This record gives sequence, C-alpha cells and structure tokens, in this order.
Amino acid sequence: QKSHQVLISYVNCHIVDTLNPWPTNLLHYQVDASNAITLQHPIKELKPLYSRQQKVEVLQSGNVLFSQGRYTYPMRQNQLLDLVQHPSDVIAQQQVENGGIYLGLYKQDHYGGVLFFPNEQSLQSDSAVTYLKDFSITTILEDRKKGMWFGTNANGIFYLTNPSVKIYNQAFGLADDFVTALTVKNEEEVFIGTNGGDTYLLNGSSQELTVLSPNTVEVFDLAYDTTTGWLWRGSHIGMQYYNGSSWHSVDVPDHGAIRGHKKFRIYPTGEIYGSSSGVYGFATYRTADGYLLYSTHGALHLNNRIFCTYKDFDGRLWVGQTDGLFEIINNERVVPDHVHPSFQLRVEEITQLADSTLVIGTKGAGVLLWRDTQLLQIDESKGLTANMIEKIHIDATQQIWVGTLYGLNRITRAEDGQVQVQRFTISDGLPSNEITEIASTKKILWVATTKGLAQLPIQDLLPESPPSLPMIDQVIINKQ
Repeated sequence: QKSHQVLISYVNCHIVDTLNPWPTNLLHYQVDASNAITLQHPIKELKPLYSRQQKVEVLQSGNVLFSQGRYTYPMRQNQLLDLVQHPSDVIAQQQVENGGIYLGLYKQDHYGGVLFFPNEQSLQSDSAVTYLKDFSITTILEDRKKGMWFGTNANGIFYLTNPSVKIYNQAFGLADDFVTALTVKNEEEVFIGTNGGDTYLLNGSSQELTVLSPNTVEVFDLAYDTTTGWLWRGSHIGMQYYNGSSWHSVDVPDHGAIRGHKKFRIYPTGEIYGSSSGVYGFATYRTADGYLLYSTHGALHLNNRIFCTYKDFDGRLWVGQTDGLFEIINNERVVPDHVHPSFQLRVEEITQLADSTLVIGTKGAGVLLWRDTQLLQIDESKGLTANMIEKIHIDATQQIWVGTLYGLNRITRAEDGQVQVQRFTISDGLPSNEITEIASTKKILWVATTKGLAQLPIQDLLPESPPSLPMIDQVIINKQ
C-alpha cells in the first residue's frame, strides 16, 4: 500500500487492477506461489480467488465489487452484502457515470455477452438486460456520448448507442413501428398513436402497455386534456374522444364536418383547435362536450390546406399555410406586419416561448424566432439537421426541440441572443432520423419516429462541454 493505491500483482508480474483511492481497512490480500489470492478477513462464504478470473472495482457508493468465476461479491467495510451468480464467468466489469453496471461474460455453455444492471441495488435482482450473448466480452468502455464499447475475444469491437434510451416498437409490443401521434398524460404515462390505427397508453416506468382501441385508419394526432381527463384523437373518420372507458365520435352537422385533424392545440379557455392539411381548413371544439364552436367549412378563402394553428398569449390566431404565415382577423387572412421572405414559405409549426417569442417552423428556411421587430433565423448553417421542419416542441425549461426527417435538434438560447444547436440522430440511440412527434415531461423526452418511440432522460441530453485543448509537450519530425 502506497498513497492509498493498491496494486495486486502476481509471481509472473501480471498486474490485475488498480484501486484509487482504496477505502481504509476494507480488504487485504495475500498471494501465494500458485497465484491464488486469499482475502485476509473472516468472510468464509468467499471461494479462493484466482488471478485470471478476478476483477475488483470500487463503486460510486464506496462499496467494492469483486467478480470471480461466475460470482460477484458486493462488499461494504469488510462485510459481504450478497453473493450473485451469473450464467458464466465474469471477465470484465465497469460502472458507468449514471450508476449502471456492466458485466462482461466469457462464453461457455451457450451463455456469454454483456449483463447490464441499472444500478448497484439491481445486482441482487433479475433485472439485467443482456447484449451480445454469443460473444465473450473482454473489455468495456463508456465514451463521452454515453455510448458503450465492448471488446470481444476474437470477434472484434461492438458499439452500443446510449443505453439509457428506451425504444418501443413491434419488438416491445406495438402493432406498428411507425408512431404518428404522441401526447403526455402525466410524468410516467404517454398516449401513442400509430400509422396502422392503434392507440395505446404506455407507462414508461413500469413498461406496461395498454391497448385503448384498435383502429382501421392512421391516427393523425392525439391530445390529452388534463381538465376533463379526455383523450382526443384525429383521423380520416373524424374527431373522437376517449373519456376513460369508451370512445365517442364528435357529432357535427354535415356542413361543418372536418376530416383529417392534425396539430391539436388545447387552451385554458376550454377549446381545442384542430387543423387539416387537406382541404378542410381548421375547426374549434368545446373540450367539455365536443361541441363544434367554429369551422372554416364554407369560407372559401380559408377552406384550404392549413398545416397548423396557434392562438398566442394575446389571443391572436395564427395559421400556417402553403403560402406562408397569416393572422386570422374577422375570418380574413392578414399578412404579418413584419415582412420577411421566409414568412412566404410553407409554415408547418407555430408555438410560443414564455417571453412571447413566436417559434415558427418552415419548409425551407428552418426555424424562425419572431418577437416584435426582431427576427432570428436558425437553419442548417447554424447547425440544424435540415431546413425542412416537421415538429417543434418547447419543454418545461424553454428548450426548443425541432424534429426533421434527418434527426432531432435542440435549440438553446443564451442571454446575449446567441443560440446553440445540438443534434441527435440514430448515432445517439434514436430508432430513426425521421421524427414524427415530440413531447416531454420534466425528466423525460419522448420522440416518435417512423421506426418506433424513443424515451430519453433529459439529463443525459445536456449540451456537452467542449473537450480541453491538448497540451503539446514535444514535436518530432523525421526523428528530430
């Protein structure tokens, strides 16, 4: 022991592990001529440890994790906490930054691969996730993007994208990978709609999936009203709501029928707005009973493709159409006071930040941040994955999430007015780069794609700090 470091070495000069710092009075070793390690304390449950199979790691809690053969021994202050048996010998182990523990197994008797435990406590349960079960895992490494690298015995290197990302698709139990609609019920539950027409309630904590209603047509959008507890659904067959026990179709006069509702917006005034990218314009319903309050049906100048609607904090109603952004005043389209060429492009999304800045998603000009006479354009030149915007979502911390067909983006505004764009793609764990919907709670970001739904802890998506600049001590050219 020297400077609180312990090196376990053997007669053949192999160094097995380094612990720094070493907990005081935790464990001591004695190595004999046969390379066997004997623990010098009264724990009799431990079998003799042999150098070629033994692994030691100090965990974040200060406990020590020993692995030898098929067993791991979590220990605290000379006390054995448990003895956990695994399918085959543990030959690699690593605790990562978020507290998860990976164990690399030697393949024998058809068992091998990586065991992942979400935390130290789960070592004593059956909650492990298995990866690469057909290989012997010799090395484990976590990179700065939370991705995991696994070295194998004679089978090369494998990479696992951020394992904290949970994917829900057909393999999980959905009838369709193509998730078209998404809305949050509470901190743990979300409603999901698919291209095939099914609607689900998913609990992200318990992983419980409930089928609310099979359908025959694509679900265009979902919106959950926290006041009534109703779930609204739009599709080609019209507006429906689910009151917790059964589905009900909204009964409207034929002249006011709207089909293909998308981009739902529920307001504290007890109204829900639904737009249509077809030829039906938009309509407004009363959330208390589904009564049709307003429809553009019959208003020829409005009865065309309206991709989104938004009523701002001042009560002004904005719509996005093929030929740009407009305000609706007395059933008339009014061009915005601030004239900008991007306002004449197709507008796909409109929402608003807490400081009243309108956030506008366009087809071709990226994202526009507009407040009074100030306009900021954020496009591919500033880091967006694409200028063709599909979805925009603002989370509880006023982060702007932007979905495109080429990945997910987060826009962060600084006090000096500058913006930072952070990209997320399949290389970060998303099932697809084609984003169809975005929703969030305080801790979780939900991202719907054409190949499944992703659940991402927001904490793991914080902007990365730039790496420290390297210090160059010496330069050698042609051996000089």
